[in-house]
Amino acid sequence: MDIRVVYKNGTKKIYDHFEVEKYEKLDQIKLLNCSDNHLTILPESLGLLSNLEELDCSYNQLTLLPESLGNLKKLKTLDCGCNQLSELPQTLGTCENLSILLCENNKLTSLPESLKNLQNLMKCNHLLFQQNPILGYF
Repeated sequence: MDIRVVYKNGTKKIYDHFEVEKYEKLDQIKLLNCSDNHLTILPESLGLLSNLEELDCSYNQLTLLPESLGNLKKLKTLDCGCNQLSELPQTLGTCENLSILLCENNKLTSLPESLKNLQNLMKCNHLLFQQNPILGYF
């Protein structure tokens, strides 16, 4: 049985983080939506979600993403748009199944060199980074 988790809270309360450890059967979670929650950080334990395919952490107040994202080998879609990110983790380049990366409207000045190794991402050309002060990439 696959578990699909949607973490969404419409209140105006500001959340500093959410606790991945609260969920049982972490290895069965395929989708995590924690968008629009005023989150400022994501926990390193996010890397424990070994079967995660889609992560939507858009519309928060994130300034960085955890290095443990590199452990998510099945990740296909990452939407981290509309945050305060100034950089993406180099480890993102080890997510070999990543084919959609949405990181528009952040504060990115460059993209990790490791992204050019992601053949699915380069082939599908679903890399969105408008409204960032990017000086160059690859």
